[in-house]
Amino acid sequence: MDFLPEKSQSGQALLIVLLVMAVVLTTVLSVASRSVVDIATTSYEEDALRAFSAAEAGVEQALLKQGPVSSVLDPTANVGFNANLTNPVPGNVYVYPDPLSNGETATFWFVEHNASDNSLTCSGGNCTRTAQLNICWGNNPGINSLTPAVEISIYYDPLQQAFGIPNSFGGLKVIRLTSDRNTARTPPNSFDSAQSGCPFGGYAFESGNIQLVSEITSCSVNTDNCLVMAKVRMFYNATPQPIALRTTGGTHAELPPQGFQVDSKGTAGESVRNLNVLRTYPEPQGVFESAVFSRNSLTKP
Repeated sequence: MDFLPEKSQSGQALLIVLLVMAVVLTTVLSVASRSVVDIATTSYEEDALRAFSAAEAGVEQALLKQGPVSSVLDPTANVGFNANLTNPVPGNVYVYPDPLSNGETATFWFVEHNASDNSLTCSGGNCTRTAQLNICWGNNPGINSLTPAVEISIYYDPLQQAFGIPNSFGGLKVIRLTSDRNTARTPPNSFDSAQSGCPFGGYAFESGNIQLVSEITSCSVNTDNCLVMAKVRMFYNATPQPIALRTTGGTHAELPPQGFQVDSKGTAGESVRNLNVLRTYPEPQGVFESAVFSRNSLTKP
């Protein structure tokens, strides 16, 4: 029987030990590397959350103070925010920031808001004086039972006192118009027919040209202190749909600012998060549109 020399056996044992050590070292390094990556990822995610929270704090502070704000919340961790507040003027087209669900309303203001208390004013000369409106909505041109329809309520002040100090809304009046592209519904719901397509924005439907000069005769829509706002309610849609308004003609067709825009940047460590928020102005609750107002007692005939 032959036996390997002692030195050969020692060499094989050394080789096995080296292989085992290499495997163990590779495993240890892999686990260590994975742990380092996990720790770094967790730390980055935590910094990202802190940066987003800081950006949210910047939005709240900017809205509260009605101006630009900046703050260092934690100098050791480089946590802070820098926020700026503006009142962007949309021109003569305003796309409502949120799509509307069935029964929801969008408010389009024709009058400026005082920055200090949100009261209505035309002192800056930026109130809308327009002769014509177009309401466009919807993103699916197909005509079916779920095709949206709209009700348009235009508020105006024939006494032209609503924008005084203080605001007085006792003389407000409203005209209501309706538009529905689904002709199978228009006989029973008595809505006016809408048009397909839209001259701006690629929307599926349009109300047609609403001639304010002929609809509102008790005050001049081409002067300040007449038009107040338009509220548009959407019906029949199963999913939220976009909506927009355009003004044309008149002595000043441009719309005033429709709210506050806040651009806030939050930082935490090396993470940076930017947050852009548009906060629309307060608007009357929808319940008031279905109420009956009378300064005297109501009697049933």
